[in-house]
Amino acid sequence: MLSRRMIRVAVIMAGGKGSRFGGPEKPLAKICGRPMISWVAYKAEKVSRNIILAVSGRTRDLCRLFTYDHHVICIETSGNGYVEDLALLLRILQKPVLVLPADTPLIPLDILMDFVGKALNTNSDIAEFTIVKDDSKRELIGVSVFFKDAGREEEITYPYSIVLSDIDTQEELSIARQKCTDTRWM
Repeated sequence: MLSRRMIRVAVIMAGGKGSRFGGPEKPLAKICGRPMISWVAYKAEKVSRNIILAVSGRTRDLCRLFTYDHHVICIETSGNGYVEDLALLLRILQKPVLVLPADTPLIPLDILMDFVGKALNTNSDIAEFTIVKDDSKRELIGVSVFFKDAGREEEITYPYSIVLSDIDTQEELSIARQKCTDTRWM
């Protein structure tokens, strides 16, 4: 079991427009009776004692969700884009930083812990969670561990599974909801 002290900060990125989903309320979409962002926060708490919810002006109401349930600090970013907001946070946070997009609620805790363990044992500056599909296509879903703001990247790969995917559209949400009977990811 990993010590939660190994990852200084877990950042949940939740400031996006949700344009493919239909609006910025995407992190509040319910999966198995809870908002997807709440599943992400639950798993973040298993990896780090320090959790930051990165919101923007259009998603700042998410902070109210975590007033009592989680030990989460909200930081409002510009909302000008994922890369810009993440770069700002990385400049001010102590490393290592685990980054979790708010739309990755189904990643099983054991796989997330495996990724963090492997990331902590790399010699890279950035470890990236990468899904490999049958056709050898590689897909980054935004889950990463940063040891520096930028630098040498290393992919840590996992075979494709729907539970490892991010949820970008209403159709993907519908597919994800079908996994509620599979408790392995919870």
